This record gives sequence, structure tokens and C-alpha cells, in this order.
Amino acid sequence: MKFSQICFILDYSPSREIAAAYYPFFEYSLLLYICADFISVAIHWKKGLVSKRYYYVFLFCFPFMIIFSSWFRLIFVIIAYENIAGHTFGFLMLQLVLIAVACLNVWFIVEAGIEYKFLGGPKTKYFAFVYLFLNLVISAIEIYVTAYVVLTGSNPSWAATPISGHDGGMVPGQLISYIWMIFNVLIPFVLSYVRSQSEQPLEVTVDFKPPCFIQEEQIEETVSSVPGADTSDKGGIDNNEEA
Repeated sequence: MKFSQICFILDYSPSREIAAAYYPFFEYSLLLYICADFISVAIHWKKGLVSKRYYYVFLFCFPFMIIFSSWFRLIFVIIAYENIAGHTFGFLMLQLVLIAVACLNVWFIVEAGIEYKFLGGPKTKYFAFVYLFLNLVISAIEIYVTAYVVLTGSNPSWAATPISGHDGGMVPGQLISYIWMIFNVLIPFVLSYVRSQSEQPLEVTVDFKPPCFIQEEQIEETVSSVPGADTSDKGGIDNNEEA
């Protein structure tokens, strides 16, 4: 028994080719977010703002989230009506990444003691726990249905049985997918905007040290030969004489 998933419009030409053309914007944005989130967690850990346990759990999950996010592109490589199991495998990987991100984000809010005014300040963690609980429930069902398709090539019978009892009506599998979309796409999108307005941005400084094969005298000559250059600090070298 079959029913249309939320991404069924991407399964046929020309929508599949069009979506594959702009999909890298989504994929790279997700990968950049995961990498930036990991850097932020590493900095918080070094500053003692999160526990060592949380940091190492994130460190363990990090490579899997990167790989699984990249595998979502398989939905454009393996055609749904030719190999539904292989096609759905890419979607299953994305589901695992998104629930992992949700769990790690809520854990981070608790570890770092983050509070948002619109969520009641100190009550922020309680809202986070409620969101995570509901998301875990709906994601567990959605992942089960998706994994069932990957393993058997078809949907569970209960997920494809019309709720109204009449053919052509909405089935439980579709309803679950729509709710999953709300918790893993719409709500995170809103929360990400709120966090961007409430938290300090991650600042990145790019610098380098003089190459080891360049002598100190060469650096001094290069700096002094630049018009208007400040020779008081030549390449970051301390020129103060020892007393």
C-alpha cells in the first residue's frame, strides 16, 4: 500500500531536476550550520560554559551529521518509482540528522543556561523540553515509517489506510509527515531567527604568522619599504631591546 510523502512533487521531471539545481543551497546551509554550531560548542566548552560530556557527545555525532546530511541528495540520484527503498534512504538520513540537531540544541540550552524573554526567561528550558518531547514522539513514528519503507519497499498497512475509511482520503502516514514538517522545518526556522536576534554572533578572526623560512630581517625590510607603513610593529615581531 502506498501514499504520497511530503516530497512527492520532487519525484518526477521536471520538478526533480529543478529541485536538484537549487538543493545545494539548502545542503550547504545545513552543513555550514552544523560546522558553526560545533565551533560554538567547542568554544563554550573551552570557556567552561558547557560540560565535557556534552562536548564529546557532539564531537562523536559531528562526522555522522555531516555524512548523513550529504546523503540526502540520494533522493535525486535514485528514482522513487524505480527504487523506492534506495530513494527513501536519503530522506531517512536527513531525519536522523534533524532529530540529532534538535536534541543537541535543547541540551545546549540547558547546559549553557540560555534564556529567552519571549519564552519566559528562566522558563525557557521547560519550553525546550516540551518541544523536544513532542518532536521525539512524532519523529520516532516518522522515522519508523521511513525505515520500514527502506527495509521492505512499502509502507506499513496502518500508515496507508485512509483515516475516513474512504479511498482517496488522508492517511495516517501523510498526517504524520505534515506534523513532522512543522516540528523539524517550520518551528526550527522561527527559533533560528529568534536566536540570531537574541544571542551574540560567532566572530571569526583570520590571521597568520610569518612563514618560518622568512628571516626577521626580511620582514623588517619588507614592512619598512611599504609607503606609510607603521614600523613600530613589524609583522608582529617584538623589537624591544632587552634591558
